[in-house]
Amino acid sequence: MLQSNVEDEKLMARSEMDGLIETHKDEVTRLVAGRGGTVRWNPHIRPGSLVYDRFIKAGSGLPAPLQPATTKLAFHGTPAGNIESIFQNGMDPMRRRSGDCDWYGAHIDEGNVQNKGGNKRLVFALLVGLGGGSGFSGHPVITGTKSEHALPLGVISLAA
Repeated sequence: MLQSNVEDEKLMARSEMDGLIETHKDEVTRLVAGRGGTVRWNPHIRPGSLVYDRFIKAGSGLPAPLQPATTKLAFHGTPAGNIESIFQNGMDPMRRRSGDCDWYGAHIDEGNVQNKGGNKRLVFALLVGLGGGSGFSGHPVITGTKSEHALPLGVISLAA
């Protein structure tokens, strides 16, 4: 009986996660469409992958299910050579260039994302519904200390 409850909870978390991802994909697609850009979605966002499972586990601490209200879209500039590693493994705290946190722009045009990524920006779903435990602060620049709270959704390429 206990095993069944655990499996049911995992299925519910995956369903919530899939709904969350689709909602954010729709939002990003609308954002990029008006700017002549394209999106390449992270192929590693699936059950069993490190980034997917880690994000679900981190989201299990939310007072409400994973949903758009408990997450926020954010953007991060990085050299193109880092994109695949971030897709597979998420942000790497050992590679931070600015102290003890990762930096994200709340808007696609924030300066900190433009400078490092050229015309490319990684787009993330950040867990923000954890109260003081989210590890994220700030607006329009968002800083975060917990890489498991940042799900790399895809990379946006904007027209030059």
